[in-house]
Amino acid sequence: MSSWICRSVIVIAVVCLGCGDGGPKLYPATGTVTLDGKAVEGAEVAFVSDTAPVATGTTDASGKFKLNTGGKEGAAAGEYRVMVTKSSAPPSNMPANPTPEDMRKMAMDKSIPKPQPLLPIKYAAAQTTDLTATVTTDKAKNDFPLGLKP
Repeated sequence: MSSWICRSVIVIAVVCLGCGDGGPKLYPATGTVTLDGKAVEGAEVAFVSDTAPVATGTTDASGKFKLNTGGKEGAAAGEYRVMVTKSSAPPSNMPANPTPEDMRKMAMDKSIPKPQPLLPIKYAAAQTTDLTATVTTDKAKNDFPLGLKP
């Protein structure tokens, strides 16, 4: 019985640690994505680290993005591998909230065009990207030009 109580207390403590405004301090971080010197609109940017939460953003028409972490503006200080992706639009007949069965059927249907990557694939994975960034506590240094090459 006492081991059950001990486990319950540990579970409650772990759950409570996730509550509130905890987590790392976030610092404003922005950047611009270009491909061959031209702004890339609609690209998804992800800053991935072994020690900090993932920070993400989406580029606007001028290629600019702002990073957010867990729904809050900014990124934790630290070193990151940077992933940048953009794909062609999903099929127009895709349901608004597809079920796993819908997704399976669409994947098997050879007549439906599949979304294609619109940026070099090496930037799509943390293991293959050569883009890196260091977010600092000095927001003046947290503007990252990301020049992609074909």
